[in-house]
Amino acid sequence: MMTGGATARWSATFPRAETVLLGALLAVLAASMAYRSLQLPNHDASWFAYVAARLQEGVSFYDRFVDPNWPIAAYAMAPAGFLWRHGVDMGTAINGQTHLAAALSLLLCVGVLRQSGLPPLRQAGLLLAIAAAELALPQTDFGQREHLFIMLLLPYLVLAGLRLEGIAVPLPLALAVGAAAGFGSSIKPLFVLLPLATEAMGLALSRRPRRLLRPEAVVLFGCVAASVALVLACFPEYATVLRWAARMYDGYRSPSALESMAVLSGLTLAPAAITLTLGPARPTLALGAAALLAGLVIYWAQAKGWAYQLLPAIILATALPGYVLAHARTLARVVLAATLSLIPIVVWSKGQPIKQAERQTTAALTDLLAAREGSFYALSISVAPYFPTGPLLRKEWAGRANCLFLLPGIIRAERQEAAGQAPMPADVAEAREWLRHSVAEDIARHRPAVVLVEPPLLAGRFDILGWFLQSPDFRAAWQGYVPDGSIGDITVFRRS
Repeated sequence: MMTGGATARWSATFPRAETVLLGALLAVLAASMAYRSLQLPNHDASWFAYVAARLQEGVSFYDRFVDPNWPIAAYAMAPAGFLWRHGVDMGTAINGQTHLAAALSLLLCVGVLRQSGLPPLRQAGLLLAIAAAELALPQTDFGQREHLFIMLLLPYLVLAGLRLEGIAVPLPLALAVGAAAGFGSSIKPLFVLLPLATEAMGLALSRRPRRLLRPEAVVLFGCVAASVALVLACFPEYATVLRWAARMYDGYRSPSALESMAVLSGLTLAPAAITLTLGPARPTLALGAAALLAGLVIYWAQAKGWAYQLLPAIILATALPGYVLAHARTLARVVLAATLSLIPIVVWSKGQPIKQAERQTTAALTDLLAAREGSFYALSISVAPYFPTGPLLRKEWAGRANCLFLLPGIIRAERQEAAGQAPMPADVAEAREWLRHSVAEDIARHRPAVVLVEPPLLAGRFDILGWFLQSPDFRAAWQGYVPDGSIGDITVFRRS
């Protein structure tokens, strides 16, 4: 391996190498931005950017908005929210912020890899594999919390591997890497499992507890601790929302969720396992394997089977062959590693495009809302297509939550009680009353011009409007709303 002096001599010998590499990465970023400009922004990213924009206007989080997610998720989209508030299209704002995070990730990786002593072409191969994983894999989940997290953490994982190999980096670079990883790891509490698993593996390999005091590690875990303290101090209401969500949020899980989770986990592990067997025996691969397994733990712990929650693991499964590619000594291994790095991209892309029916629904909703003045709302357990459609049209959302996220768990408890299987738990009954009252209060306060009623995809037929009309508060708030056509299964009501 090249020493620091050899690295300096290489830089002097090939002054154009880094310029060409940075130019190639900028071209990749520009091509990705051009492609993303033709796509709809992600629904969750649109919601959090919308919330961030309203928070910047001075509204109170748990007065105007309620969400089961960690509050930092909304503040993480503050740049996109700021841009949207000042006239930038929502899609452009989200794409701009997400590509900025990707550029920061790649720039930090360039800085870290400069210290590695790898030849320029091998550095370029690894960086391009990372760029492909960060920009090509997310598809319709571009800008999701998991996407931002793994992009900001990747430089930290690369640096952790180099540290194990005895390579030093400048202190400012280490602090920047730690700050980026700390911010990303604070977006969801479960995310911290991934750097924890990496540090545990590093500790097992080095047997030196002092490695935990590396500047980047101190900054990362300091950021996470600060975010936890901030939420506990500033958002005490989140404890109640979290208690309800812990009891009921898994009501979204479909009977096939576990099967899907198992299949996707297998597809993620397969190329990674082959990579580990053909790759050089380097500590960085062991750290990457630990991080990938932690990504799968995060996916399973959320118990939904939603594909975007697998993004950290699937991106790592793509980046690991890139690491082998950078160290491969034979053409056969180069070809094999390059092929393995493409497998997750191909598999992932097959299941990601928006279905034609969803496009038609979004187009019809866009036409409907564009023709109406005033705010809108939806009685639905789904975030899409209401987000991103509403923010794209700059329509005000009349609800405090982006969907009826407690409803599936409440319905499950009601059905179990009706079947004599279990009495209604007290906290579920409390959440049911809050949900009916809060929805009635939102409609009464904002009087949306359009309300869309979408039957939930739950076992058996369920009349969502009839369920709410059992509440006197809701019946009073619903006065004056009449049917006005439909969009597929969605019934449209207008304020008369």
